[in-house]
Amino acid sequence: MPLITTKAPGVPGELERCKCARHLKIVVLAKNRDKSLFRLLTSLDASHYDQIRPDLDIHIDMNGDEIHQPTLAVAEAFDYRHGDKSVKLSQNSTGLAMSWYNAWVPRSREDYAVILEDDIVLSPHWLRWLVHMWCTYGEHEQLAGISLQRQTLVPTIPSRQEEIRNAHAPFLYPLVGSIGFSPNPVVWLHFLNWVKAIGSDFDVSTPGLVTSEWWGKLDKRHMWTQHFIYFTLQRRLYTLYQNMPDGSTLASHEREAGVHFEQTKGADFRPSQTLGRLKFPVQISKFDWDAKLLRSESGFDAVTKATLLNRCSLISESHGFVYLLFTNNAFVEMTKNWICNMQSIAPKVLMQTVVLADCSDTVMQLTEMEPRLNYFIYESDYGDAASFGTFAYYRIVLERLFIQNMIIQHGISVMIIESDQIWMSNVHNALEGAFKSGVQIIAGDEHIHITGPGSGYICGGFYGIISTEKTKSFFDHYVRKHESNLMKYSRTTGTIGVENDQALLSRFVKKENFSVHWLDICQYSNGKWYDSASVRALCRTPGVVHNNYIVGTDKKVIRAQTWGHWFLNRGYCTNMGTVA
Repeated sequence: MPLITTKAPGVPGELERCKCARHLKIVVLAKNRDKSLFRLLTSLDASHYDQIRPDLDIHIDMNGDEIHQPTLAVAEAFDYRHGDKSVKLSQNSTGLAMSWYNAWVPRSREDYAVILEDDIVLSPHWLRWLVHMWCTYGEHEQLAGISLQRQTLVPTIPSRQEEIRNAHAPFLYPLVGSIGFSPNPVVWLHFLNWVKAIGSDFDVSTPGLVTSEWWGKLDKRHMWTQHFIYFTLQRRLYTLYQNMPDGSTLASHEREAGVHFEQTKGADFRPSQTLGRLKFPVQISKFDWDAKLLRSESGFDAVTKATLLNRCSLISESHGFVYLLFTNNAFVEMTKNWICNMQSIAPKVLMQTVVLADCSDTVMQLTEMEPRLNYFIYESDYGDAASFGTFAYYRIVLERLFIQNMIIQHGISVMIIESDQIWMSNVHNALEGAFKSGVQIIAGDEHIHITGPGSGYICGGFYGIISTEKTKSFFDHYVRKHESNLMKYSRTTGTIGVENDQALLSRFVKKENFSVHWLDICQYSNGKWYDSASVRALCRTPGVVHNNYIVGTDKKVIRAQTWGHWFLNRGYCTNMGTVA
């Protein structure tokens, strides 16, 4: 891996040109520890600023029913010489988590901040290092933020104290470090919007991580990090760290008595007095939750898999089944259009939907429009731009079947939907009733417009499986059979002749004589509805119209626009997704 080895970052005239240096704010969170605040501010005063002039905001939370006057006195007396200083007082006792949420709201993509709790002592070099990190790695699409903390915790149960060793170069790690955290402004704004959208009763458990156990035991008013862990896990985002070579740290945690510690424990590491010669790899290494070097991000890691299944279980317990939708970067605009449609027609369905996306960028684009969806990332070794009918195309379909099977085997009923479907009315109640009716499969019929033996062909993009012991065994056999059939073509180029998933499933269902609730044409219609007056004559306004039987995203968009089924204009919803 190529390296850039340099002296301590911070050459005058170089760092201040970085956009993060021009728009950087220091935010200090305080409450009732005046001596701790004085110590932190003293270390701020002793830091190297070069020509960087960050503003300083000191936020003081109420101590019970009043502001702690000695803490306020320290804040007001501090002579900050490197920018503007402001002291902001809370109007009520918010708790530590809310103090973080209220600490800073980025105004633009070029707005940066570092958030410091009051029991921290900073290295004099922290600012030089932080600006250098943003200048070097700030454009990484999976960067959630940068921590001044020395990484030591490995959170996978049983958790342990272990430092990642990578020649003291910067690295990406999925666990957030809150001791001096500088959030990615785009990620942080999405995170704040998500926290508001999900509500206070949202379960952010991440089974397999000790932080999830802490969250279950501690006062939830004081632990914001578990929400951030859940949010970034869904989006496969990372925090940047660098463990200094001399065992020191850029932000020393004094571990004062307070929310996190019953008694003062003292500093975890001493503040770095020199940065020496540090290494900055062109390609930064990623490590997994277990502090192991990450060589591939395909599929799910164990923590993400457990979190996904837990989220599906919670939805199923409340609603009886979970909607499952797959999307990718090429389908972002189509998925946004579906979101607009659902926000108007069936908004509650959004919170029952789990979206499986191909990469962080896809999820971040969709989060901007709708934070309430339950996003998870499943990267494939096969490109989502694979041509229809090729081995790669069917391999992606098979991987999606693996995920469906995993959820079904966990005892969770699923309803597969796709984002190129227009809901002309809310069919959720009809689907919910079908799930409760005692059938084993619910399906849109691709051949509903055909009379005779050709009917009864399951739409692979709009069908439900009720999870029972019988359907678990059946669906697993179906997926394995499809895998066996497909792998015979693994070295074949171009279009292959494998029996597709819909045909195989339809054949197996008939063979096993499964009870199927077939949706009528006024509940579901395929893309023939757009092209055939005779099909439209069967039902003028189906509940769901599938924009299929046409190849190419651009063609789908044009067709949707022609029929008034396109609700996006410059990235915003028009007509709130209501079908005319």
